[in-house]
Amino acid sequence: MKTKNKILLISFSILLIALIAILATYFSGAWFIATRRAEGTLEFVEGIKIDYSNMYKQNSSATNTNLKLQTADGNILEIKDVTSDLVFEIKNPTLTPKEDTVSYFLRAKLNYSYYYKDNYGNEIEITNLTRNNFLQKCAGYQRLVDNNGEKVYESVTISNEKELFAFLPQLDRTKFVEFDNWFYLGSAETEINSLNDITLESCFYNGDETKSISLFENNSENKVVLALDNTIDYGEQMPFSKLVITLDIQAVEETAISIWS
Repeated sequence: MKTKNKILLISFSILLIALIAILATYFSGAWFIATRRAEGTLEFVEGIKIDYSNMYKQNSSATNTNLKLQTADGNILEIKDVTSDLVFEIKNPTLTPKEDTVSYFLRAKLNYSYYYKDNYGNEIEITNLTRNNFLQKCAGYQRLVDNNGEKVYESVTISNEKELFAFLPQLDRTKFVEFDNWFYLGSAETEINSLNDITLESCFYNGDETKSISLFENNSENKVVLALDNTIDYGEQMPFSKLVITLDIQAVEETAISIWS
């Protein structure tokens, strides 16, 4: 009996020691647990926000808006059956920084693509390779002029398709300076050899004093006009089959100006 009690006592003692060891390990481990949390918050700006006016907005999304040039009456500049005597007044595209926009720099590019039809009815874009063929079609053109009170025709010699237009929209050189086929909003005091030679104008929201930028140059009547030279007799066929005008607009956050370099 004594031996059995002794064994029970020893077993109890071992269990007690093991329990003490477990409890000691648990509580001593808790004493060395240190928990901390550090937080910071970044609130991002909404990016470049611009109000595009005097242009038709089509298929807008959060990142892109398909813009169309407009005539003065608000129609999209997609006109068919154009004759030499038609004159089109075009709305002057105007950009205004919106509230909460980041400050940005602005540049624009205006391109004209001219097309004509050859003797086989094929529509061909006028390029450096095809220009001579186009000019040959214009060789017989004449212009009605005043000769001492008498209206007479004289031969017309042109070297470039643009010379057949009396008016073509142009980017406003009083606001923009040209460099590497782009027009940058700003000014330059010296010859421009790099972007660093241009003092770029910052566009930003300033409440009621926010500055709007119109892109095209106005004529003496404060209008933007597109018209062929209607003093020329074009014979039986118009010189052009189509004219495509493309206006590219780019705005870049001031801190990201290096992407234009």
